Amino acid sequence: MSSVERGRSEAGDGLEDPRPVTTQNAKAFAANGDRVHICDIDEQALGRVTEANPGITATVCDVSDRRSVEAFVAEAVHALGGIDVLVNNAGIAGPTSPVEEMDPDQWEAVLAVNLTGTFNVTRLSIPFLKKSDAGVILIMSSVGGRYGYPNRSPYATTKRGLIGLTETLAIDGGSQAAQ
Repeated sequence: MSSVERGRSEAGDGLEDPRPVTTQNAKAFAANGDRVHICDIDEQALGRVTEANPGITATVCDVSDRRSVEAFVAEAVHALGGIDVLVNNAGIAGPTSPVEEMDPDQWEAVLAVNLTGTFNVTRLSIPFLKKSDAGVILIMSSVGGRYGYPNRSPYATTKRGLIGLTETLAIDGGSQAAQ
């Protein structure tokens, strides 16, 4: 089985594992004997993960950039021979301010990573998932997708959007279930 995991967080904080959810998901798949290909914007973090986990390969990718996503999916398919599982886990928190004080560029940056990045990775992966006997898409949201947060409108908006995307994919995908 092959798994594609994508992750992104705010700038690394010098911790050994700055992306614990992404890293733990990838390690869990690899520990099960699956081949895993991950992406992140932090080349050093990817290096630490792949060095410590031989079953995991990686591509540096900015999920907010469509060309970068296209290269990532192509590299994942090449490395894995296809895609059986897609785990969409990239996200940034974004600004903390009332809407009327928010910088529109910061708003757009959160949408580009959290929502549009998921759309593009998923869109490009679906043809390969359809070729798999076990194709599945996992999209991570958060409690912010169910309930608003004070001064966190772009984050909550994207997480709610991910729930809508997931539900629609599940309807449209038939046996290619999104969860």
